[in-house]
Amino acid sequence: RERYVNVNPDGFGYCVRQLFRWSSEMDSGKLSWSLIGTIFRLSSRCQSGSMLDWISISAIAVFVVLYVVFGYLMLLVPGNIYQALINEDTSAFRTAMLKLFFTTLATVTARSMIGLSRDLTANRWRNYLTLYLHEEYLSGDNVPTCYQVCRDGRVDNPDQRIVDDARTFPFTLAGIFAGGYGSSGTDGIGDLGGGILEAAITLSWYSFQTYKRTGWASVLFAYGWTAVVAFVDYFLVNRTSSLIVVQEALEATFRSSHVEVKHRCEDMAFNSTGGFEKDYLNSCVTSAVQNMYRVIAWRTSLNSVDNFFMYFLSFVMYSALGVAVFSGAGEENGFYADPSEKAKWIAQTGGIFISLLSSLTIVINLNSPASNL
Repeated sequence: RERYVNVNPDGFGYCVRQLFRWSSEMDSGKLSWSLIGTIFRLSSRCQSGSMLDWISISAIAVFVVLYVVFGYLMLLVPGNIYQALINEDTSAFRTAMLKLFFTTLATVTARSMIGLSRDLTANRWRNYLTLYLHEEYLSGDNVPTCYQVCRDGRVDNPDQRIVDDARTFPFTLAGIFAGGYGSSGTDGIGDLGGGILEAAITLSWYSFQTYKRTGWASVLFAYGWTAVVAFVDYFLVNRTSSLIVVQEALEATFRSSHVEVKHRCEDMAFNSTGGFEKDYLNSCVTSAVQNMYRVIAWRTSLNSVDNFFMYFLSFVMYSALGVAVFSGAGEENGFYADPSEKAKWIAQTGGIFISLLSSLTIVINLNSPASNL
C-alpha cells in the first residue's frame, strides 16, 4: 500500500497528468521529421544488408510491376467486349473473353506473389530487429541496459515492446511498402490495400494514360480532388496518432498494475483487504476507456473522410468522362470514329481514370498503417 501511495500520490489524477506530460514532451504521435527519422533508423535495423535482403525486396518490386502491367491489360479488355457485343461479333467476343480470363489469372497470381514475398521479408525483418533489441537490452559497459530501463521507467513494459511491437513494426512497414495492411491478425496485415511502390508506379502510368486520352483537365481534376482529402486527412491523422500514443500508455499502465497486484496478492491476503488495489485498477481502466472514446471519435472522422473519398470516386469518374466526351477530346485525338469504337473508348478510359483515382486512394489510405507505425 505504501508503494502504491509513494509512486502514485493521488492515484488516477497523477497517472493521467503524467501520461499527458509524456505525450506533450515527446510529441511522438505526430507526423514530423524526427518521427520519420526514428522510423528510418528502426527500418535500417530490420535489414542485415545481405544479398537475400536485396533479392527479397527486388522480388516484391518485380511482382508489383507485373501486377500493374497485367492489371492494365485487364482494364482494356472490357472495351473490346463492349465493341464485340455492339457489333454482334461472336469471334471477337470469344477472343476478348479469353484475354480477360488469362489477364485476370495473371493479375491474381502476381498479387498473391506480392503477399508471399512481403510476408517472408517482414518475418525476416522481425528477426533482425528483435536480435538487435536483445543485443542492446542485455548489454552495457558496467550495468545492463535492461536494469537502467526498468529503474528509470522511461519505457513502459519493455517486454511488450520487444515481443509485440517489434513483431508488428516490420509487418506494418512491409505492408506500407508492398501493400496488404488491411486485416488484423497475428502479423497485423492482410491482403487489402496497396503500398507506396504500387502507388508510385500506377500514379505515373495512369496519369500519362489519362492525359493521353482526355487531356490535362481530367488529370488536374483527379489530383485536385485528392489534394483536398489529403489535407483533411493530414490533420485527422496527427490528432488520432497522438491519442493512440496516450491510449497505448494507459493500456500499459493498466496491464502493469495488474501484474503488480498479482505480485502482491500475499500482502493483500495478509491484510485481508484489496480495496485500495481495486480502486486503483478501476481508475486505470476508467482512464483507458475514456481516452478510447476520444480515439473512436477522431478515428471515425478519419474513416468518414476516407469513405467519402472512396464512394464518390464514381461521381468524379463520370464527371471527368462527361467533360471529355462533350468536349470531343477522344474524337479529336482519333480514338474513335464510329459508335462501337466510342463505346470501347468510354469503357477503357473510364477504367483507366478510375485506376488513377484508385492509385490516389492508395496514397490516402496509407494514413491508417502510417498512424499505427
